[in-house]
Amino acid sequence: MRRFNLVRRSALLAALVVLLLTATQAWGIVLGETDKSDFSDPGSPYFGMNGDYVGRAGVGSAVAINDRYLLSVRHFSIPLGSTVNVNGQGYIVEEVLDAPLLGDPNPPDLRLLRVRTTLPGHYELFLGSHTTGEDVVMVGTGTSGTIDTSKSTFTPYVWPSPRRWAWGTNEIESASLTTFNSGSFTSRCIEMRFNNHGTPDTPYEAGLGMHDSGGAIFVEDGDEWKVAGISAYIDRTAGPSPPYNRSYAVSVPTYASWIVTNMFDLGDLDKDFDLDADDIDEFYDYLDSIGGSGQVPTVESWFDLDSDGTVDLGDAAFLVTDIFGTAFGDFNLDGKVNATDLGILATNFGLSGLGWDSGDANGDNIINATDLGMLATNFGFEAPSHSQAQPEPTTLLVLGLGGSVLLRRRGRR
Repeated sequence: MRRFNLVRRSALLAALVVLLLTATQAWGIVLGETDKSDFSDPGSPYFGMNGDYVGRAGVGSAVAINDRYLLSVRHFSIPLGSTVNVNGQGYIVEEVLDAPLLGDPNPPDLRLLRVRTTLPGHYELFLGSHTTGEDVVMVGTGTSGTIDTSKSTFTPYVWPSPRRWAWGTNEIESASLTTFNSGSFTSRCIEMRFNNHGTPDTPYEAGLGMHDSGGAIFVEDGDEWKVAGISAYIDRTAGPSPPYNRSYAVSVPTYASWIVTNMFDLGDLDKDFDLDADDIDEFYDYLDSIGGSGQVPTVESWFDLDSDGTVDLGDAAFLVTDIFGTAFGDFNLDGKVNATDLGILATNFGLSGLGWDSGDANGDNIINATDLGMLATNFGFEAPSHSQAQPEPTTLLVLGLGGSVLLRRRGRR
């Protein structure tokens, strides 16, 4: 992580730490732990924590926050078509969205990545207020550095060393945010001080190092660990740098509105922040446009819902059964296939140019005996919840943050 506005770097230091701009050696959580047993120990203060979805992206890290989205930082390159490694599996980056100006002289150091296939898991975003002295868990993907315990400082590079996943702990220095101006980016950040002299502030006291930019800072919110910050910078409270004793992470609550209004839940194919029948119609329209099935082009893999490399009727089944949690014939998407759905189909029987919510179960643009047969096959079905698929927290958050979204009702062919 670079200290852009406080000290002039040599060419080596400009390439080092977490704000790496080129693919040279880089490093990770200083004094980091790799043993995850605390996460599964009910007696541990870190019980329930899971760092598996913090992965490697380029020379830094990235954090899964949705089925197909990761959050990272802008100050290193993540090209389209590159691979993010999450929990030992590679995921191809097919969209890179950089944060724009959001009230400061420069844009914040944040970036969203959309990957081609569904991630193994993800975290919720922390939307509360930062608290002075609150414990955090830091997760990154690199190697440790050298420590000076007498001065509570660290030098985050050791040549040569391999990268590794690691975690550590620290605490938020102040509820007040630090505005960190790098010259290219202006970010509102939470600050954490490294203290390994005498009695450390936290049990696994750690600092950020190389390869940690884009990694996660977690806080416990109720019974869940959520992403409160994205690792970005290190600095020195006094004297020359290195060594370092301060770490900074871009505040997630500060930029939550931009984050959630630029990512969409799996299955929200018309991108209106609402999972409904229009998304099923959108899928069938796309399937028709490619002639029934085909290999997934980079920009269109959004429709490959089951991540098998093709868009076909298997994705329609995944959308209806796995995402909506219902069955073919449930035209009002209430989780049941019953007389109400039969009435919908009967009302529109023989009509064309309508959609799922009018009784077109197979998306062939006409409501006929085929649709009636699909309904009959599933008649009596009831989903365990007995209710329509609910929007995920990101949908609710858009409304809560005042994000204006124009909903559109899409006409059929």
